[in-house]
Amino acid sequence: MGNEWRTTTLGEFSPFTYGKSLPARDRSENGEILVYGSGGKSGKHNKAHVNEAGIIVGRKGTVGSVLFSENPFWPIDTTFYITRKEGQDLKFTYYLLKTLRLNEMNADSAVPGLNRDEAHSISFELPPYSEQKKIADVLGSIDNKIQLNRETNQTLEAMAQALFKSW
Repeated sequence: MGNEWRTTTLGEFSPFTYGKSLPARDRSENGEILVYGSGGKSGKHNKAHVNEAGIIVGRKGTVGSVLFSENPFWPIDTTFYITRKEGQDLKFTYYLLKTLRLNEMNADSAVPGLNRDEAHSISFELPPYSEQKKIADVLGSIDNKIQLNRETNQTLEAMAQALFKSW
C-alpha cells in the first residue's frame, strides 16, 4: 500500500515562495553566492537569501523557466523558489517542473508573468519518495551524459578548427 502514487497539486507538494529584491547596485560581484533572475544567473552577492539547494522558477519576463542551484543562492523578485521539504526529492521536483509547461502559463499582458495560484492548482500523480529518488537519479544520469557529449563536441569542434587553420 505504501508504494502507491497519489494525486496531488503543485501547491500542496511544492509551494512557490517569492524571491527577494536585490538591485544590481547592491550586489557584490566579488561574492561567491549566485544571484538568479527568471532568465538565469544575473550576478553574484556576498550573502544568500536561501541557505540550501533549491529550484528557481521564472515569475516575470522569462515565464516558467526552471533552474536548479546545488548551493545557497539569492533568487530575485522576478522569480519564485522552492526548497526541499519532507517526502520530496528536490531533483525529482526540478524534473517534474520542467514537464509541467509553466512557460505556457503567461497570466499578464504587458510583461509576461506566471500566476502562482494558477501554477499551484496544477494536479499530477506523485510517486512515493523512494521512486522520486530513482526517477531523479535516472534523469540526472541522462543529463550528465548530455552535458558530457556537449563538452566533447565543443572540444572536437575546437580541434577541427585548429587543424583547419593550420592547413
